[in-house]
Amino acid sequence: MYKDKYYGRKLSPSNIAEPFRLFFADAQGNLRRELLESVVGRIEALLRCMQELGERFTWFGSSLLFIYEGQQQQQQQSQQQQQQHNLATTTNDTPQPPTITTTTTTPGATPKFDLKMVDFAKTYRREDILRDECVADIDDGCTLGLRNLVALFTSILSPAS
Repeated sequence: MYKDKYYGRKLSPSNIAEPFRLFFADAQGNLRRELLESVVGRIEALLRCMQELGERFTWFGSSLLFIYEGQQQQQQQSQQQQQQHNLATTTNDTPQPPTITTTTTTPGATPKFDLKMVDFAKTYRREDILRDECVADIDDGCTLGLRNLVALFTSILSPAS
């Protein structure tokens, strides 16, 4: 899936969920719920951390980098198909060589993913911001953005969406 900045500029509150549904979908277009549930948990943990650090630091802008294993389901399906094939072709008279397969996780396990907060160029100690006469107020936009992401992803996970 490739979308450029012009695509992003056309998004509005009414259609912002769609690119995230596509990003967190498998090759057949089905939402990877277990992945998105894990992402929501990580964002909530990051939000708690930022709120704790918010007494000492403030962020005027940052980005989130989502990384996940997109081939996971295909690898699991291939492994299951190979195991079924091995069971079907094995006879009591003819021993079969062991089949070596690889998979990223075991079935039902949390998918491999990572969430990174990047772009710390405008992160400051709060005491420095409060002393600076040029900055009248502290921007809490990063924590607002994280809360909005949790709400958006939760709405995508709800059965009505």
